[in-house]
Amino acid sequence: MQRSRPDRKLFLALCVNAAVLLLILLALIGRDNRLALASTAMADVQAPLGSSGGNGLFVMPGQLSPNTWGCYLMDTDHQTLSVYQYSPGEQILRLVAARSFRYDRTMGNYNTAPPPLDIRDLSQRSEQKSLQPGSP
Repeated sequence: MQRSRPDRKLFLALCVNAAVLLLILLALIGRDNRLALASTAMADVQAPLGSSGGNGLFVMPGQLSPNTWGCYLMDTDHQTLSVYQYSPGEQILRLVAARSFRYDRTMGNYNTAPPPLDIRDLSQRSEQKSLQPGSP
């Protein structure tokens, strides 16, 4: 029994499709000798950047003002934050701010209103009031 022509075309199309998928798989494995199935866009797997590592380096695009765009670069290994601004007319990326946040993380109360201790006191008073008999 001989196959019809459409069956042969379908078989050839499926073989070509399988070959292309195999090439894609080989390209994914060949990039850095491992198969990375996690999304690098979500910071699941990050390739090292040079000898300093790269697992603690994050870049986030952002709008710096109504007509200005740039990106934030956070290096958790060195505990620094940098801000870059892109000027499309000049086609230049400029460093506009940088700082260490090493000591910022130890601050418990800085430029906050109301102060956290006032919130704690209000919360404790509210709890005591709700525990009293006859309170709503």
